[in-house]
Amino acid sequence: MCGIAGAYDPQGRVDLTRLQRMSHLLRHRGPDDEGIALLDPRGGRALTLAGPDTPEDVIQSPYPYAPGRFESRDGNGGGSPLDVAFSVGLVTRRLAIVDLSPAGHGPMCDGSRDLWIAYNGEVYNYVELRAELQALGDHFTTATDTEVVLAAYRALGHGLSVALQRHVRVRAVGREAARAVLRARSTSASSRSTIRGRAGASRSPPNPRRSCSRSRDRSASAPTP
Repeated sequence: MCGIAGAYDPQGRVDLTRLQRMSHLLRHRGPDDEGIALLDPRGGRALTLAGPDTPEDVIQSPYPYAPGRFESRDGNGGGSPLDVAFSVGLVTRRLAIVDLSPAGHGPMCDGSRDLWIAYNGEVYNYVELRAELQALGDHFTTATDTEVVLAAYRALGHGLSVALQRHVRVRAVGREAARAVLRARSTSASSRSTIRGRAGASRSPPNPRRSCSRSRDRSASAPTP
């Protein structure tokens, strides 16, 4: 599984050096890619950063969460990132399994850049959830289950956990709240509920193409205000 970490400082600015150290310590969990997102919930600004293990094609990708972007929710940078007190920091170390393209880079945001996620796990029924969300009008730009989690959170909020058939721990950060707003803990992969609450047939979890045997599935906790 991938590795994730985060930090929250309601009184000032998160320590970038500490976040980089976290990423380094998690390298064995996600050797394929790494990313850091610094968020300013009050100002609606975000800065995405690469690391030594970030592939060049990820850096050059067009996605709004690609490294090297400093933007506000209206699409403008709004000054220098050196002048911004980023109070939230997210770290993602990626073990590419579902979508091997640069689209699977993390931390990931939605199209509005209002919702960000550092994600570790695999949602076994994400294909079904994606289809239901598309029927409700959602549009997807990647083949990742991470994007499905973001879209489902927009639709359900804290009710997302009942729609996931999963072995996953998720930490999503909405800029307006400036806090971790979702903790979906591991449950039996045989239970399944859909967005509209209908019971569905259980589905056996797929065998991942690769696994990381050096560490158990753990989610690094960011302090909650």
